[in-house]
Amino acid sequence: DALAWLLRKGASQAAIAEFGVERISGDQRKILATALRTVESRLYRGVGVATVAVRSKGYVPGLAAVVEELLELTAADVLIMACEHQNGLDLIGRARPGAATVDLRTVMSKFGGGGHARAAAAAVPENDRKAMGAPRNVLDVAREYVLGQIPAEPTAAAIMTSAVVTLKDDATIADARRLLNAHSLKATAVVDAKGRLRGVLKMSDVSKAEKAGRQNDKVKGVMRTQVTTVSRDTPLARLEEILVTTVGRVPVVEDDGRLLGIVTRTDLLRLRNYYGGELPRPSALGVSGEAGPG
Repeated sequence: DALAWLLRKGASQAAIAEFGVERISGDQRKILATALRTVESRLYRGVGVATVAVRSKGYVPGLAAVVEELLELTAADVLIMACEHQNGLDLIGRARPGAATVDLRTVMSKFGGGGHARAAAAAVPENDRKAMGAPRNVLDVAREYVLGQIPAEPTAAAIMTSAVVTLKDDATIADARRLLNAHSLKATAVVDAKGRLRGVLKMSDVSKAEKAGRQNDKVKGVMRTQVTTVSRDTPLARLEEILVTTVGRVPVVEDDGRLLGIVTRTDLLRLRNYYGGELPRPSALGVSGEAGPG
């Protein structure tokens, strides 16, 4: 009756199939609830690593599903659970594609287990359990193996686009129009004679100035001067914070304000392996060239 009612209300059969069936059992939900209260997370070189130790009276099948749920709920990049039960101690790990260098198969092989780079597990041998002690100690060892696979966090200098189209601050609105059209850009950086960033000019700014008959005015009079910037040493985690929550691209500047390049959301996605294969460089500020007088 419930299914018929949902269908009459226009519910999708695919959605009913996905959400109308319990994804985890009652025992699994109990373990998940405990894990959510006790999970420990840390950010290491831009990668979120979480670990949790739980205990069950008996063996609970399907703990991999619990780990997958927990991975989603914690938003960690890597998660390892240790579950102690009457038959022993199991380690289960899951990793997101963004943790590109982490190979859980290698980690679990240290405990006699296996699997894949993103999904692996191990039944910890009795000798290892006795040598390491509490499950938390086993987890700490597994976490250290994971941390050892994470390279130094990339900085803005390593991932930025350094060939940047710029416009001199004494260029005119007409110059700006020609530049933006020539490179199919929606915006461009504005610099002074020494290459120091002075602002950003968007196509919408140019159009507004043209409607006001200001084609011969200098761009410095209409450009946007409140621009979020980063240094060459800004770490990936900070870049993600800026690009995900505020702007879609951020200029990289020296201490004296000289423009070095830009980092975009596309650069971050490429780095996090969300795009496969070759991906064109972003064009909004990322094609070599300059325009404007002087």
